[in-house]
Amino acid sequence: EDAGEPEEIRLQFSPQRFPYVVTKPIHPLQNIIERERIVVLRLHPNRELMQLIFSFGPDVEVLQPSSLREQMKEMLER
Repeated sequence: EDAGEPEEIRLQFSPQRFPYVVTKPIHPLQNIIERERIVVLRLHPNRELMQLIFSFGPDVEVLQPSSLREQMKEMLER
């Protein structure tokens, strides 16, 4: 299965959760935008990643890609 190029995924964390994500990275190659509490990943969005994002509950917001944001929103609404 050809998954294409990895996508840039931007996650914004609450002030309370952000320090945890910095000290316990989601992915070894994540980049941090400190002042905005954003974690940037270059990955293929998949079910495992979505479950990990859901585990942060209301402390995270998917900023991009919009397709991942919409997919997760639909799952929450179900």
